[in-house]
Amino acid sequence: MVCIIYIYMECVQELLNKNIEHNKTINQLYVQITTLQTEIKKNNKQIWDKCDHKWKRDELAMWDDKCKYICSNCLLYKNKSYYT
Repeated sequence: MVCIIYIYMECVQELLNKNIEHNKTINQLYVQITTLQTEIKKNNKQIWDKCDHKWKRDELAMWDDKCKYICSNCLLYKNKSYYT
């Protein structure tokens, strides 16, 4: 009986250890995602300033969307406040 309980506890401990490792990985990836999102925002600001925009109506825009135009060169929306 004691042997069965010990094996059971080993299995539980192994699962707990896996969960700890998975949570560490999730946290590392979250930091990486946040860093990449920040870099994308920074790049979009520079793209907005440097692109020779050619605006066209966004075919997927709905009637109540805040911005209905998109640049055919850089694919940014015609609303600078999105990128500042």
